[in-house]
Amino acid sequence: MDFLPKGKDFEQLRQIIYDEKNVFLNLGKKKSDNNGIRKSDGRMTY
Repeated sequence: MDFLPKGKDFEQLRQIIYDEKNVFLNLGKKKSDNNGIRKSDGRMTY
């Protein structure tokens, strides 16, 4: 994550990458409801 582009211009791009990383670590479980709750986070992954 240290190699992602920094700055306000790339904030949306970084957020997409963080979300995709968490989907991968949570065995494909995406945010399950409209509030963005998955019932686990990156600390609870495999």
